Amino acid sequence: MFIDVLERLFDVTGDRKYHDFTLWFYKERSRRGQVGYQCYLPRSIRKGLFGHGVPTYENIRVPLWLGCETGRRDLHWAAQNALIKIGR
Repeated sequence: MFIDVLERLFDVTGDRKYHDFTLWFYKERSRRGQVGYQCYLPRSIRKGLFGHGVPTYENIRVPLWLGCETGRRDLHWAAQNALIKIGR
């Protein structure tokens, strides 16, 4: 939910610092592989999803937005892969 605020601030102000911090924050959480965080990058790409559906959907928004904003294939692929897994 914190990322939603940063995304909105970026949309309203156009200030890249919100975008850049969001990317850093997501990469940091992905690097640490924090337990319970469904859609950090390695899990979205390689592993299945687990746990409650609502946080899973909420977490997919982060790589989806970042993938669209940055054009990074790994982020876009992570979001797409997570959406495919949800479909199962």
